[in-house]
Amino acid sequence: MKFNQTLFIARSTESVDIYLSNHTGAIKAITLGALLSSEFFSSSVAMDAMIGKMLLQRVVESLKLDHFDYLSTAESAIGELYAHILACKRNKISLESFDYPPQKLFELSIILDAYKTLKQSMGLKDNADVLIEAIEALKDTDYFNTYSKVVIDTFEENGVRFYGNTLEKEALDIIRALPHAQSVETDHHSVNPIATYTPQQSRFDEAIFAIKAVRASMMKDVKDTDIAIVTGNLGSYRRVLESYAPQYGMKLRFSSGTPMLQCPLFQTYLLYKNFEEFNEFYAQKVQEDLTSGILTYEGIEEVKQQFLQIKKLHLRATKLRENTQKLFDTKIDFKEMILSLAEETYIPPLKEDYGIWVAEPNQMTQHVFKHIIFIGTDLSVFPPKSKGNFLSTPDQREHYLGVDNSYLLSQYYFDQLRRNCESLHISTALQEGKKKLFISPIITDLPVIRLEGYEMESENEYLLHHRRFHQDERFEEYVSSMHANETGHYDGLLSEHRFESGVLSASSLNEYAKCPLRYLLTYQYGAEPLMIERDDDALEASDIGTIFHSIAEVFSKEVKAGSIDLGDEATIPIKERLQAIATDVHQSYIQKHIVDEGKTPNIFHEIVLDDLLKGLFEEHHERGLLIRFLDYVYTNGKLEHFEKSEQRFLLDDDFMITADKDKAIVKGFIDRIDLDKENKILTVIDYKTGKYSKDKENRLIEEMGSFKQFQLPLYLLYASQAYADHTIDSYLLAMRDGKGTKGYAHMSTDEANGLLFNEAYAQGLKLRIREIKAGIEEGDFRMSPSDTNCEYCPHERICHKDILPHKGIIDDGGDNE
Repeated sequence: MKFNQTLFIARSTESVDIYLSNHTGAIKAITLGALLSSEFFSSSVAMDAMIGKMLLQRVVESLKLDHFDYLSTAESAIGELYAHILACKRNKISLESFDYPPQKLFELSIILDAYKTLKQSMGLKDNADVLIEAIEALKDTDYFNTYSKVVIDTFEENGVRFYGNTLEKEALDIIRALPHAQSVETDHHSVNPIATYTPQQSRFDEAIFAIKAVRASMMKDVKDTDIAIVTGNLGSYRRVLESYAPQYGMKLRFSSGTPMLQCPLFQTYLLYKNFEEFNEFYAQKVQEDLTSGILTYEGIEEVKQQFLQIKKLHLRATKLRENTQKLFDTKIDFKEMILSLAEETYIPPLKEDYGIWVAEPNQMTQHVFKHIIFIGTDLSVFPPKSKGNFLSTPDQREHYLGVDNSYLLSQYYFDQLRRNCESLHISTALQEGKKKLFISPIITDLPVIRLEGYEMESENEYLLHHRRFHQDERFEEYVSSMHANETGHYDGLLSEHRFESGVLSASSLNEYAKCPLRYLLTYQYGAEPLMIERDDDALEASDIGTIFHSIAEVFSKEVKAGSIDLGDEATIPIKERLQAIATDVHQSYIQKHIVDEGKTPNIFHEIVLDDLLKGLFEEHHERGLLIRFLDYVYTNGKLEHFEKSEQRFLLDDDFMITADKDKAIVKGFIDRIDLDKENKILTVIDYKTGKYSKDKENRLIEEMGSFKQFQLPLYLLYASQAYADHTIDSYLLAMRDGKGTKGYAHMSTDEANGLLFNEAYAQGLKLRIREIKAGIEEGDFRMSPSDTNCEYCPHERICHKDILPHKGIIDDGGDNE
């Protein structure tokens, strides 16, 4: 029987909403994925992905593997392998297509066969099996005959595919062949010009710019639901946006929803022994809050949404627990399972909710707004980097597994942004730390016009100007503490708490000496700085320093072992050997910290090696670290006295050398030790890849003299025991000083060679370390801000030092201890 009803097959839930809002009559709208998984085309139920991964884990554990022996304990790798098996099946691709080495292909084939056998023996089917069933049923069905018209959404556009895999493409071809099927009419708006381009100094400033720009539009009577913030990488900007938006009277709606782990109702759920008790609490609490006026009838929808997602999560975990017991005779801790599932669960935003929509470009193709603020537009995040893993490269994923080209996809998304808003305002960060950033080449035709009139004060800035609104009790307590003359726990005085100092390093001692509160946040609380997250795929200055240290170590050891004969000058063969060492070290570092973590090497990683090698074989206006190092080697004894590198040491409570970690209170790590046995002189050298400056040297010497800088003093404290009958010299070696290098901040047991390290200094040093250790254990973390102490502090944005001048603890950089 055929009814006068239209079936609309959509590419997304957004398409469903848009089609229903623009069309009237009898319409059934459903996404392609939901259609294929419906009971009309498959009576089978796919096993939960967690069951599938557990099954695959059992398979791997039962096999004797050489190449993949690590998989039995690598949970994330098992997940990637499971996803790869399903992706290959959905795209009708064999393992042979990926050009694996013979042993790797052999073991993957064994794993796949064993997985199929075990799965079938248990009567289980995965998502790919169910999809294959659906395609077969689709070839011989009268389901579509009940509809007068079948309208198919746009699933290919400008080279971009909106179906997930080859099987879904086959399903679309079958449906399109129906006599009463038709494609939806695509309405392409013209691409609007970019309204303004307002670059910002940092990514943090970008996020604040977006918030202020939105607020400025709202003050011009633009509804918040008519404005969106789009970012090339939502995860990197979310924390800052969430933290600062309320200060400007704004509510944000994230397209990804709210992480389940951040939901207060979920935290309450975890306190209950069973769901029935939680359900009873929820019903009673909602009624009480409605009666008292805490919860409005409009707000109840949000709470209901949270409850339904928690219930869904609970039911899934319950079923998983039953199935793991039944299938594998394994009992899993229910709370651990709940938390594991919650990590990947988001509570979706309400469709009719108010607030500023915040999304990535891929979630904006069918949303229309008056104003869009687009941030995170630099090349390192937009287009997003194509990801590969140990099973497929980005190119293979694109060619075989239905993954769209990242550049083409981002170009499409950007064009859609320009079509779907009246005014597109773009901002780009100019740098991240010391790294310069460049706007994505996708974003062209930038105007010279900058957004104006967006600067305004937040609630915190009102507070700084002694204008504020009354807040909750805890906030008022915080404000009262700031007005009090004495320091309290908000200033870092935590005498009621107890902390373990642990084994102190030069870095942790330096932090406490600069500012105890800074030490507390960094080393005790492990607090994340309130700033835009760094690009995980990029190499920072610390990474480059580590690579250089390793190159210098390998080269020096080969010289000492006689593998490299330096001769009178740096010949081409010597330079080629240094280049080979650098290449090996660089590749090993990229393998360990990029490839092995599932990331993809990129051009920025190669640039690091090129920068290190600059000027090694030919003149270059910007000499790299390696030619500078080589010049230093030849002008300073050609490593004649090189003894060892990467010397670790531990000192006990009496500051004596110990090998017992349980007795140690101080630890250290020395880059390089030179030993002149004839003259009994030991030299400790620490490489610094940054630039030398005289101001920096003077400050370091001053801080070493007043026990605020501990690196070289700790080295001498160790070396004066390990080499008691030697003169001990030490210095920092800056690898960038003009076109050469510079040894600086000398400290020695010989007064003629630098700051004197004698018995009196050693005793003062030990006393200061004991004071710091006691301060930590007694909870004394009172802040000591100054221009120098606060320099490069990662917690500066959450510190209230600027509004505490009356406490008498802020000065011009003197002793604040």
